[in-house]
Amino acid sequence: MNYSGQHFNGKKYYTLYENKNKKDTWVGYLEAKDIKLAAGSQGVYQSLNRYVTITNKNYNTWSNFSWKKRATTASMATKTYLAKGMYRHYNGATYYSLSDNKNHWVGYLNASAAKQATSAGGIAQKENRKVRINSKTATFWRNFNWQKKESAAKYYGKVYTVKCKYRHFNGAWYYSIYNGNTWIGYLNAGFTGTPHTIYSTKNINRYVRINSNSGNFYSQADPNSSKKGAKKTYKGYMAQATKEAKTSSGTYYYVVLPGGALGWLKASETTNVHNRFYMYTTGGRYPSLKVKNLNIQVSVKKQRVYIRSGSKTIYTMLCSTGLGLWPNNLSTPYGNFKIQAERGNSFWFGGSGGAFYRSYHQHGVYLFHTVPIAYPGTTTAFNHIEGMKLGRRASHGCIRMSVADAKWFYYNMPGNTPVKIYY
Repeated sequence: MNYSGQHFNGKKYYTLYENKNKKDTWVGYLEAKDIKLAAGSQGVYQSLNRYVTITNKNYNTWSNFSWKKRATTASMATKTYLAKGMYRHYNGATYYSLSDNKNHWVGYLNASAAKQATSAGGIAQKENRKVRINSKTATFWRNFNWQKKESAAKYYGKVYTVKCKYRHFNGAWYYSIYNGNTWIGYLNAGFTGTPHTIYSTKNINRYVRINSNSGNFYSQADPNSSKKGAKKTYKGYMAQATKEAKTSSGTYYYVVLPGGALGWLKASETTNVHNRFYMYTTGGRYPSLKVKNLNIQVSVKKQRVYIRSGSKTIYTMLCSTGLGLWPNNLSTPYGNFKIQAERGNSFWFGGSGGAFYRSYHQHGVYLFHTVPIAYPGTTTAFNHIEGMKLGRRASHGCIRMSVADAKWFYYNMPGNTPVKIYY
């Protein structure tokens, strides 16, 4: 702009130029009263007071219009600032004068690196993901004037869709959350979490020892699912893993005892003992036998030994009954019996034997005992091939149990305890 002088009509005029293609191009004359003189090529300060969100991380902020670099937008991208004012520079660009939420001035920024928002919430930014609601006390907002829409309580623990997000002037992310196509509201992202994902589930057969004494088993292969019994009750005991799930937080096992299911836990909380499972306690912590109407039942079909108080089962163990079905050869007899006086550390007959035996029929013929021993007289070495058959029909007619179960049974089961064996 150059001053043109005072016209014959008494008015002052300026001759104006604009920067077009980096050249000064004359645009005409303008009366001086319609012009405000600027201190430099940045132009005059214009009040704005609009929120803007930084959309480009490759710009600089400036400390002045002599182009003293202040910072880059790399760390500012996606954040929302207050543009208190702006300048329309002679170079053709608009520059915002930005402040943060602590009222600290952060510099001048080319407006091409930002987009104006309609509120302090900033602009909508693309997002498409699933989140789990982690708070019962959080609030869904109708807008960023903090008009409450509803409590998050009924959405707690459930998974919903985020269709876009906002980086508020206060620094927090807010998600626009949907249930299907129904909008729920805006929620502070801090009250959400990544949903647990189960990628695959398959059936397995693996015996493991439980190592963890903290937390609970879960109803699903998901730490957000409902809790079942405490793991500390079963720490150090063996269980059978019948399912394996691959998830976003690792591998989970579904574990059961002969008496029923425990639930899901992380595979990392177990040790694989499958190759010697016949050495371990099969039903968890042993019960007290000081109960009313103590009795034993054996199910040939299920290959289970049930310790009972009257009609109530208080403990369940794996077993192996006769290879055949009664009354065929190599079968376990059905009927009502009692624990008899005959007992011993080990026996050997016809090339096979067992340890920690208790008689229940024909005084030393039909026994409860360990899986077969490896050689005569031992109580510590066992036939691995036969041991791995525990839980299936395998014996000559006796009732085989794991080494730990048979030893407990040997030392603790009172004589004359009733025994009922059925299919």
